[in-house]
Amino acid sequence: MKNYCEIRGIKKADRKYTLPSGTEVRLLSHPYRSANIMVVDAEVLATGKTGKIGKVKLDSAEEQKVMDIISAAAKIDEAALQARYPGLDELLTIIHGHNEAQADFARSMEDESRAGLAVMSAPEVSIEQARANYPLAAAYLVLLSLANANPASQIGYIRRQAGEQALTAIEESNIDVLVALDTAQKYIKETKGD
Repeated sequence: MKNYCEIRGIKKADRKYTLPSGTEVRLLSHPYRSANIMVVDAEVLATGKTGKIGKVKLDSAEEQKVMDIISAAAKIDEAALQARYPGLDELLTIIHGHNEAQADFARSMEDESRAGLAVMSAPEVSIEQARANYPLAAAYLVLLSLANANPASQIGYIRRQAGEQALTAIEESNIDVLVALDTAQKYIKETKGD
């Protein structure tokens, strides 16, 4: 994906790795340094120990294998995200273009040395038109926004809860994103008492 976007609302590709001992684990993080050794958080998938989560120590060869597995799974996830929410990159490009043009205009107003210089122009397509052109992508971005709402206030908590529930329903039940958004908006309205 050329635009960064949180990857949720799809079933993610499994990130399984078999340790040198033969135990299969599900990778839960990227490798990182802990107490001067490289480790990765993982969940054991072996019978009898299934669900046990811990750190797995990696040597340099294992670290590269783990990174390759994570990179391959990330590419699968990105392809699935774009297939599920068509136009996501295009919509984000238009939104970013409008935001950058607005910021450039504001900088030109504040900086006297830029007086008379051209400012960045906004994309020809408006954000509203882009949202209409890519309704599934627009709905997905609204759900992400809800799921990332600040839970410090009551309305923020309600929005976050609605967004999380909607994204979980999409991932687990494969329901339509527009139906999930409608359900989330109804939940917010009913919970607030509006």
